[in-house]
Amino acid sequence: MKLLCLVYMAVLSWLLLAGTPARLLEAGAASHEPLATVGHFLGFALLAYLALAPRWTVPRWAVVVCLVVLALGTEFLQGLIPDRIPGIIDCLSNLIGIAAGAAVYWLVSARNGTASRRTCPRA
Repeated sequence: MKLLCLVYMAVLSWLLLAGTPARLLEAGAASHEPLATVGHFLGFALLAYLALAPRWTVPRWAVVVCLVVLALGTEFLQGLIPDRIPGIIDCLSNLIGIAAGAAVYWLVSARNGTASRRTCPRA
């Protein structure tokens, strides 16, 4: 699960920092905006779930902080890439996606009785 999370994070970061994602999706500029907002939300919701599911050696709140830094950092870096413009709506979509993915994770883990596991057990 950790490998899946890391691969997905790399792919998501690449998509967020690609020159023109509309060209990658072969969509026109007019149809891109609603898709981008939904894409940011779903992308970060899935990433949050995948990042919280494995047992890391750090507390889960630290994982969430890292996700927030990634979400804000990729938007900041888009300002340095030609043909990309960082946006407040994208930032909000990223952050709301993280919150939704984390909420789903904690609901599922509470139902399964695994919510109290914060980190990997020490050997």
